[in-house]
Amino acid sequence: MIAEDESISDEDYVDEADTEVATDLEYDPSGADRDCGDFSSAQAAQDFYIAAGGPAVDPHDLDRDNDGNACDWN
Repeated sequence: MIAEDESISDEDYVDEADTEVATDLEYDPSGADRDCGDFSSAQAAQDFYIAAGGPAVDPHDLDRDNDGNACDWN
């Protein structure tokens, strides 16, 4: 966090819209292990995958081919 009297350069500014994460997930990303068949759609699986850490973490092993897409639904 920056102090009130500090400013952020245009290069360092990140628009919140660019970092938006889905909040209406079908399951808790920190909860029980989930498999691809648990999700109602590719988008629901992808949102969960990103919320759970995405390619950097993937604790539910939803991206086995490491292409950044959950459940081979691209």
